Amino acid sequence: MSSEAATALQNICSQCRQQMTEHFSGLIHILESLDSFGLKPEAANGLIKGVVNIMSIMQPDQIREAMKRVCSLQLGPLTAIMDQPRQTKITKHSLQDPVLYLDRLSAILRHISPELPPGAEHPCKEAVEITWPVVSRCCDVYCEDVRVTERACRTIRFAVRCIGIQSAPLLQPLVQQMIKLYGTQNHSCYLYLGSILVDEYANEVGCIPGLLAMLQSFINPTYGVLAAAGGLRDHPDTVDDFFRLNARFLQRAALPYLQTEFLKSILECALLSAGLEHRDANASVMKFFYDLLHAGRTGEERPDFEARSLLIRGLHGEYGCKLVDVLIRAAVLSLPSYTYHDVGDVLYESMLYDRASVCTWLETTLKSLPAGTNGSTSINAPAQVTTKQLVDFHRSVTSAEKASDVAHAIREFSRLWR
Repeated sequence: MSSEAATALQNICSQCRQQMTEHFSGLIHILESLDSFGLKPEAANGLIKGVVNIMSIMQPDQIREAMKRVCSLQLGPLTAIMDQPRQTKITKHSLQDPVLYLDRLSAILRHISPELPPGAEHPCKEAVEITWPVVSRCCDVYCEDVRVTERACRTIRFAVRCIGIQSAPLLQPLVQQMIKLYGTQNHSCYLYLGSILVDEYANEVGCIPGLLAMLQSFINPTYGVLAAAGGLRDHPDTVDDFFRLNARFLQRAALPYLQTEFLKSILECALLSAGLEHRDANASVMKFFYDLLHAGRTGEERPDFEARSLLIRGLHGEYGCKLVDVLIRAAVLSLPSYTYHDVGDVLYESMLYDRASVCTWLETTLKSLPAGTNGSTSINAPAQVTTKQLVDFHRSVTSAEKASDVAHAIREFSRLWR
């Protein structure tokens, strides 16, 4: 079967799901012989997606058995690879490449989407339960291989997303393994997977302490990576995934997160990371700051609002001056223009807390910039930046009526420094 034929069959499966159900057993036989067809990985995964689309409209009992079968078709070869002596180098896309089967499992778990009544047991639960031990073992066996580890974490992510809270029996062993492996290998995909777990489980009050303990266990290894010479520059994925994880706590379990003893160290790390010139990493840092400030102004109807607001106002008073200084210096002197929108969002959110204080903090920062009132002509401080331009910028920011006004003011002001 050529890759083109596989793609055509995938399209038929996707467009004619009801009609193709009667051919399901034949499709399973095709999947059983998949490795003999010489397909490109993308075509094989697409064919699996087509078959899974058909499975999604079957009855729950049929889905349950079909899921176990199609997952087992990938778990068998994956187990056989791990049972063999470890190769010094994995040949990508070969039948000895564990990624081949992890990607197929991801395709299965990602695209199965049965319609279920509320409270019903998910028909994919048993398939996830048989998949977990094999993928968990894969994380251990290939713990030093970032490519395999990332694909294994991706498979786990889709498994958790697939059955949601019904994956709870896996939560404790999964978190324990993530903590152990991240502590030794520092693969940032574990941080990303952690954010998925927060997203799925933070609404379960009993899970929050364990999730916060997971975050606390991630902190020292993360700081170790980022504190090394060039750590921020060399590990933007770690910055990106770490602050995505923290932002997810602010979105899902803000008060317990705000009450942790380690929050201030995370804030300090975010301030150090705010000037990183990397699109995704910088966006995650700014999103963290925005969500932190925003969490103190929203959800007034919830019983924890007063406590949240009080804690965030305290943090704003303690760190606001430094935040304004860091953001303005980074935006003016180093950050590319695509960051200005996010910086503007954070500064505007800060003004919604305490515009008078932001006025004072911004004035202090502008007076200390390397040009303007002191007439400096340093290489990073063009002499043409005048006191009037500083005053105009200050007025534009502090009188802004929406975040886009702040971003526009930063864009115009930064042109004087480039």
